[in-house]
Amino acid sequence: MTRRTPLDLNLRFDLGDDFLFKGAGLDARLGGNIRVFTRNELLRGEGSIRVVKGRYSVYGQTLDITRGILSFTGPLNNPNLDILAVRKTGDVIAGVKVSGTVERPRAKLYSEPGMPDTETLSWMVFGHGLDSGDSAQFGMLQLMAGALLSQAESVSLQSRLAEALSIDSFEIREGSNPEDLATTVVSVGKRINSRLMMSYGQSLDGLEQVVKAIYQLSSKIRVEATTGTATGVDVFYTIEYD
Repeated sequence: MTRRTPLDLNLRFDLGDDFLFKGAGLDARLGGNIRVFTRNELLRGEGSIRVVKGRYSVYGQTLDITRGILSFTGPLNNPNLDILAVRKTGDVIAGVKVSGTVERPRAKLYSEPGMPDTETLSWMVFGHGLDSGDSAQFGMLQLMAGALLSQAESVSLQSRLAEALSIDSFEIREGSNPEDLATTVVSVGKRINSRLMMSYGQSLDGLEQVVKAIYQLSSKIRVEATTGTATGVDVFYTIEYD
């Protein structure tokens, strides 16, 4: 029979002045110290690790980390987060604040001067406001909102983006290569009148473009005309069952 020997650790680590980390989009010099010990045979930590100077790359953009602290007050694998990463364009600073823990992070958009989240996200990703964007950039904002924010915050932000751009509908669908984000197609639509809806779609890489007109002939029949990368006319008849 193999007898299990309890592990009893009590170690202290000092990162010094030249601890560099590069990977997973992060390029940073780290500092601080942390005590690693066991309690009831579980690894725990006390102390903090901070980003002395660093940058974080996301969706092709590089953000400067102006504040980055991981505080350990319990389980070693779940430190508290206090991070601010920003992009500065002229007099505008836009970025994201992350708090909470590694297991349950919370992301909030941040800007100086203060502005709506829709504008903040546009300045952070593209370096300009919504009024200078196009449909492909709008789609990238949708994807980033879904990646950065919680589901409720993402849906709210997407609705505000649609309102800010004065559109009535938007759609995101997979492109010709589902594994390549750049082929993702974003469509935005505007209702012309009670019967006619116009939409424009473009892939994020700009290689696929589609203009579609949807005309409701009656409550059961609609016609969809498409031109661009693909051209055609389709007639749809709706049958309802009780």
